[in-house]
Amino acid sequence: MIDLSSFGELLGEKLGIGAFAGGMLIGFILLVVVLFPITLIARKKGSGYLAEMVFGISIFGLNIAFGWWPVWMIIILAFLIALLYGENISDALGK
Repeated sequence: MIDLSSFGELLGEKLGIGAFAGGMLIGFILLVVVLFPITLIARKKGSGYLAEMVFGISIFGLNIAFGWWPVWMIIILAFLIALLYGENISDALGK
């Protein structure tokens, strides 16, 4: 059985950085590898940001579940989404 939660520590060990930095790095690698093709496909088909946000949030959750990222990263993501799309959301809800 493969223990995915230790990949960050192993990567940090191999690169000579800490376990936390290794977990953050492998989490960003996973985010880019999964989200970049989805972004290209979604932009080409003109489907907007919904697919990107759904997959991005699920990859964030996966990184947190594996223990590669701390829980406060999802809170920062929620604040960034609120800052970026707050006006659009309030317009959609009718203020």
